[in-house]
Amino acid sequence: VAVAVWPVWLLVLWPSLRGDESLARELGARAQTLGMRAIAMALLANVLMLGVQASFLTHGSLVSRMSDTLADTRFGRLWIARVGLLLLLAVALRIAPWLDPLQKRIPAVLVAIVAVLPPIPVSMNAHAAALDTGRTTAIVFDYAHLLSASLWFGGLVVLAGVLLRSLRAQVDRRVVLAQALPRFSAMALVCWGVLAITGLYAWWLQVGSWDALRTTSYGQSLLFKLILVGIVFLIAALNLLFITRKLRDIDPAANPRWFRRLGYAV
Repeated sequence: VAVAVWPVWLLVLWPSLRGDESLARELGARAQTLGMRAIAMALLANVLMLGVQASFLTHGSLVSRMSDTLADTRFGRLWIARVGLLLLLAVALRIAPWLDPLQKRIPAVLVAIVAVLPPIPVSMNAHAAALDTGRTTAIVFDYAHLLSASLWFGGLVVLAGVLLRSLRAQVDRRVVLAQALPRFSAMALVCWGVLAITGLYAWWLQVGSWDALRTTSYGQSLLFKLILVGIVFLIAALNLLFITRKLRDIDPAANPRWFRRLGYAV
């Protein structure tokens, strides 16, 4: 969610709200708050992760073991980088040009660059980083996989927390949704394509055969994830092919049933 909030605002929400400055101001403030809360949760999760990692050491207090983990391990150095990038993202979201990114293109692009950096240290500490050959390529593919998942799933949370909730007010929902939903669907389709390509590459590297998909813990986890993703794709297809089209043709104020179904689908 922290990664997705600015790209989704820049590519999906703000272009759909340019004709309504007051609504853009309200939703921009809500998107910024959502992004800051997501960063706070991510920082807390990283502290807990550091505590778990330090618990594997055997000497000293938990604080000293956490300090040793930060100072003497590769995990610690990547942890510092991850936390540093999250804090940098927090600063970027505070100073981002929420209301006029088109007029302030350089700051808007810089914030977008900062927004997509946090997954890098995660990929550098993942399965891809443990390979003996092709390590750099594997890390790049893993990063693209994580970034696409963040933009897609995080974007859904942004839509639910920023757009759908606010549009319960007395505004022309159909106009805003008719602009926002196709934009988000286009972004989601690109993310799905990248997820599929990079996921196949990860499967080839880490599993490599149909037998390993069934018999190894990594393969079984991947198989379970594929089942869940298949269910999600069915919901997404239902949303894209039926619910979104219905919302273009009806008045949500007079017939709120399809608007509620959109919320359920998201």
